[in-house]
Amino acid sequence: MNGGISISTAGSNTRSETRPLKHLKILSKTAFSPSRVGNVMLGKMEQKIEVTLAKVMSVVTLLLAFHAGSAAALTEVAPLPDQPPSEAGEPLEAFIEREMQEKMREFKVVGATLALVRAGEVIYARGFGDADVEAGRKVVAEETLFRWGSISKTFTWTAIMQLVERGKVSLEADVNEYLDEVSIPPAFDGPIRVKHLLSHTPGFEDGGLGYLFEKNPEEVLTLKDYLLKYRPNRVRPAGEALAYSNYGSALAGHIVENVTGMSFEDYLQANIFRPLDMTDTTFLEPLPEAFGDIMAPRLYERVSKGFLAAENGPRQIDGFTFVSQVAPAGAISSTAIDMAKFARAHLEDCALNGARILQTETCTLMHSGLLPLNAGGKMSNNHGFFQDYSIGGHDRLWHNGGTIFFHSQMSLYPDLDFAFLMSTNTNTGPQLYKHMEETIVKWMFGDNTVMPEAIEPPGDFAARADKYVGYYQSTRRNYSSIEVLNSLFQGSVKVTVDSEGYLVINSDAEPVKAAEVKPNLFRAVDKDEYFEFVEDKSGDVLYLKTMASHDKVAWHQAPENRLLLLAATLVFLGVGYVVLGIRSLGRFSRKDGALLQKARRRLLASLTVWGAFFVALIAGIIKHIWANDLITEFPSQLVVGALAIGIVACLVALLPTWTAILLWREKAWSIGWRCYYTLLVLAVWLLVAQLNAIHLLGFNYIN
Repeated sequence: MNGGISISTAGSNTRSETRPLKHLKILSKTAFSPSRVGNVMLGKMEQKIEVTLAKVMSVVTLLLAFHAGSAAALTEVAPLPDQPPSEAGEPLEAFIEREMQEKMREFKVVGATLALVRAGEVIYARGFGDADVEAGRKVVAEETLFRWGSISKTFTWTAIMQLVERGKVSLEADVNEYLDEVSIPPAFDGPIRVKHLLSHTPGFEDGGLGYLFEKNPEEVLTLKDYLLKYRPNRVRPAGEALAYSNYGSALAGHIVENVTGMSFEDYLQANIFRPLDMTDTTFLEPLPEAFGDIMAPRLYERVSKGFLAAENGPRQIDGFTFVSQVAPAGAISSTAIDMAKFARAHLEDCALNGARILQTETCTLMHSGLLPLNAGGKMSNNHGFFQDYSIGGHDRLWHNGGTIFFHSQMSLYPDLDFAFLMSTNTNTGPQLYKHMEETIVKWMFGDNTVMPEAIEPPGDFAARADKYVGYYQSTRRNYSSIEVLNSLFQGSVKVTVDSEGYLVINSDAEPVKAAEVKPNLFRAVDKDEYFEFVEDKSGDVLYLKTMASHDKVAWHQAPENRLLLLAATLVFLGVGYVVLGIRSLGRFSRKDGALLQKARRRLLASLTVWGAFFVALIAGIIKHIWANDLITEFPSQLVVGALAIGIVACLVALLPTWTAILLWREKAWSIGWRCYYTLLVLAVWLLVAQLNAIHLLGFNYIN
């Protein structure tokens, strides 16, 4: 293989093509890498939904296409630096290709593009699998454009830092100084500053269900119109806690436009893309010509399709997912080779081949810590890029990105002068890029993770432990609309204390035991992972900070408990419906007076309307799932109809409530039946309270 980099182009039973790539060189060294905290708002619920949808192609077809694609040609670009060989003396290229083939099959990823940068050179670049199964188009690292999602933000932050460098923007300034109609109303004790956008601490609630992504190009808004229409509520003081914000990132892009008088795309072309020779990169999309600037046909024809993975084979999605309305937060389309140029520039003091995108001092500032993610000192937000030591103990600056189908990772290792870039076109992509990054980094540079000494809780900790115990929910969630539904599937972090005095942090992962190392700061007993608790002025715990921030919530507000309480209420009412239905049969009700018969009919009518509400709501969501438009078209007319039924159900519930009062006043029925009837009525109003808490009563959505 001559130590070159490989570019995958071959199709099934076709010969390989050789595609020369330019030698790339950089000047010096810096590093930067984004964090998982920054994923576009596709959480676990969306991934589960996407997996459910995929039902079209067979796994056999995918594997045949993949194997055909792996027979690609190799093009020598830059000799590989000396690498530590595996135990079997396996070259880097063979190692990567073996791992990619195996893991793409395992994770059902249809296509991926990968580039590695070392010491100022692209040492490996290759496309794997398919970009368009139906057209027989393979992924080619230098040709195929992928949607890199939130990695777009690193370009937005670079643009902001350019304006800071030129004296046109101040990180300490109120964002309203650079805005026009899209002003941010005052709240709490201070303004949102530019630095709060970069650190994801503007204090906005999260949102986007049904409007962050668009499927219909005719419904795409301009950036300014989107910012005006979908401005989220401020739910905490700016700078108080991390809550990843797509809106805040889009707002930063709008600041770039206002300050420079240029469109966001034009600014990036002039100040980043052209200087770095990124000719296959754009934030534009294939919109109608009336929209103005749109993606060039020469780029659009090379964009990979998106895919949904499933047990019975992947499903190719032929439509384009539009993100132009929040372009600075996630609209970039690019090849792995172009993205490697951007990574090389950030590694090499923000310069490439003599072209400089930031001065040395500004570049150093951009890569320095802006916001510690917790007081442990191991993770921070560095002016928009996240820093940690989670892979092999190596200093890592990173950002990842996700649209509905594409999932990507860009990581820079300044101490190693190395960068990893991968994008996938399938919803299961995060599993692949996480595995490949960790595997490649440890294969090339070893695992330098230092296991800390075991620690024990202080002897007096038991007396102080109770204030930490409870439930904590991610600050990245919606608080004021029907989108609260999304947070019900996020789960919470539950903190308990075991018999030995250790805090136990329970989340989706394995429980972690932690001991106090100083007031409000805890460290895992067997690894270098920290947990910080933040108190208010009265000493009550407000937040738990790990890689993300979580605010403390009451037990009934924890998502799993909300669902449990809701399920219990529905079961109780369902049993009551059956019992009252049986009681209404002729042989049981003949001796009942008019009031008792009326009482049963009214409560049965109320429960019937509530049943219609849930049937319509669930049917509406299922319809979204099968139409693959939950993220882009929510709420459908069926869901809106369900919300209308909910209002009617609340009004109808007044009838059995008044009837329960009459039953007690007239002492009708036995005490036992009166109590049971009253409990059912109270359960109806408990249901109302629960639905109101998650904003399912009324039309609490933006359309």
